[in-house]
Parts: sequence; structure tokens; C-alpha cells
Amino acid sequence: MRYSSDFSKYDLELGKLFFIKEDRMLWRDVIAHEMVHTIEGCFNHSDLFCMYLDKLERLGKGYNLSTRLDFTDYGISEEELPGHGEQSYKYMLECVECGCQYKRKRMSKIIENPDLARCGVCGGKLVRVR
Repeated sequence: MRYSSDFSKYDLELGKLFFIKEDRMLWRDVIAHEMVHTIEGCFNHSDLFCMYLDKLERLGKGYNLSTRLDFTDYGISEEELPGHGEQSYKYMLECVECGCQYKRKRMSKIIENPDLARCGVCGGKLVRVR
């Protein structure tokens, strides 16, 4: 999701992963997740963002929403994912406490300065290893 500097315009770009399988539930969940990002204060996966995801799920319409998409929920195996078996990421952070790895394809503020974030598993310090 990209948005203009004044947040008046949003562009939603769907990658290859979106088109792996013709699955209306997958498509609906991905689009719903991205649409929540257009709500003021929900440009990242903040508590407010998670609150809106929870509200959508409680509507009883079958939404399966989270901050990270698990393709196995839609019957897609890891082998079916584009780039499987390839090193499809360019950057990596690692927690010095628990060893949890955070792989990214693009440069970001966190990759440039890992001190801005903490490990989501244990709260440990992150260091760039790639």
C-alpha cells in the first residue's frame, strides 16, 4: 500500500502471491487487510489497526485477518509460493537474544537503523546481519 504525502490518495499493489490461487476468501482477506490501512492512524500494524481487524472478524462474515498472512490457511503449501527454494530476500535482521530472523526484500527505516525496533518474540535487540 502506498499513499500520498497528505494521505488523500492510496495505491494498492498486489504481488504475485495474491494470484497463486483463485480463492475468493484469500482475495477478500488481503483486500480487507489493506483497506484497514486506509483508516486514519492505521498506516502500520498498530493497536488501532489490530482493533479494526478484530472488529471485522467479529462481524461473523468469515474474515480471517491478521497482521501477517498465513497461506496455509488457504490450502497453499510453501512449495507453491513464488521464490520457494530461492533466496528471495535482500536484507535480514536477527535478534541477539533468541535468534529470530526478520527477512526483507526492500530497504526500510528498520533495516537502516535496527535500533528503532525490538524483536517481536522476546523484545531483544535487533542487528543487521545482511
